[in-house]
Amino acid sequence: MKNIVVVVLAALFAVGCAVLQDRILEAKDTMSLRVTDANTPPATVLTISGLSGHSTLAVREVTQRLEGDSLEFLVHLALTGSSALRGDFDCDVVIQNSVNVVQYGNEKTIIWRRSDVISKVTPLAIDTAVASNVSMKCPM
Repeated sequence: MKNIVVVVLAALFAVGCAVLQDRILEAKDTMSLRVTDANTPPATVLTISGLSGHSTLAVREVTQRLEGDSLEFLVHLALTGSSALRGDFDCDVVIQNSVNVVQYGNEKTIIWRRSDVISKVTPLAIDTAVASNVSMKCPM
């Protein structure tokens, strides 16, 4: 019976760790989320920065995924066990001409829209400065 309890606890721990390995930071859990535009022709560069609001999770990596005319900006989290990991991120994203919207996290919160696609940008509920398509350099 004791062995069964140990096996079950180990399995639950492994599942919990696997879930944390794929944890994506969402806009609602990001402190001081900021998007600024360094619109320097011929390229548009967005600087996206923020801080994880999860005290036990740090930024493991930042990735992007192109979906049609949208760029998905994903901040991957990990347990803060390593001193090399930090809770903040600051990334420069070069926006390609084919990108009209930048979305943040799995919830796809819109953090930027191309101004010539949408005549008026509605202010977002997060601290953002609207910027103008995408290759990424994100030193951490």
